[in-house]
Amino acid sequence: MTGWTRVGDYHGDAREGSRVKRAYYQSNVAGKASFRQGIAQTVHATYSGVNARTGQLLEGTAETLQGVRAQRIGMQAAAAAVGSMDGIPAGEHLIPVFDGEGNVVAYDRPLMKDKTMGLQKDTHLGRMLGVWSGRLLEEEAAHEFNRTLVETLHEVYEKDFAEGRAGEYVNVADRSIKDPIIRDAWGTMGTRIKDDAAEIFGQENFLPVRRELVNDAIGYRSASITDMWTGQSRVSEPIRNAVKEIATALFKENAYRYLKRTEEVVQNGEIPARSNGLAYRGFTGQIRRLLDE
Repeated sequence: MTGWTRVGDYHGDAREGSRVKRAYYQSNVAGKASFRQGIAQTVHATYSGVNARTGQLLEGTAETLQGVRAQRIGMQAAAAAVGSMDGIPAGEHLIPVFDGEGNVVAYDRPLMKDKTMGLQKDTHLGRMLGVWSGRLLEEEAAHEFNRTLVETLHEVYEKDFAEGRAGEYVNVADRSIKDPIIRDAWGTMGTRIKDDAAEIFGQENFLPVRRELVNDAIGYRSASITDMWTGQSRVSEPIRNAVKEIATALFKENAYRYLKRTEEVVQNGEIPARSNGLAYRGFTGQIRRLLDE
């Protein structure tokens, strides 16, 4: 339904103990809508392709296994005979992620290189040196920019709190916040701005922002037809399900791909090549108006 094309089998690591048949898939349809950045910069601190805080790889992996899943894998790895993993060629075997004390806290799931050869990567040394240098500058500038933002938010909040206006604020860092748009926007932020917020406000998971300024402060993800599938929307679940059912009835298993591609065409000001493109565009417009309302 989402326009995925099967590339090949994924065997994985035996320590996962998975009995589910898995495979590599590739899609030419964007998974998420574009993010409209606010004042806060979304840059994450990195070092040599690794997240500077978590130690997780940023490229060449499918996901990171954490929590109970990582503990289960660790127990299986510890029970394996000594040297049983020696000499196994690199590929889909899980890569451990260590904390500051050398303990394994998670596992990165790598991807086989031959399955990702189709991904276009720039390997020009001169251009990449410029990219790397620019990235270092960007990370440091973003940190200073975000810290100034948090300090300003703290100053304004303290003033309004003293005047009894705390009710005008929403804690965008609240892990239990029900608004999916705010939750997604805060999850997009890097760890350094979250650390700065905890330091400046004196508590974890707390960054109060006036309701009318939330979008300006932390940004938001643009409304998209794909929200009906991803759930990143303020539209109620019954309405999302109804839209998916109507779209599926019209376009069958291609519903997601057709609607997403049509949305991109309309946004780019292009004319659909298909003869029934106007039907797609009309249906897309109806959903867009629904999201905006």
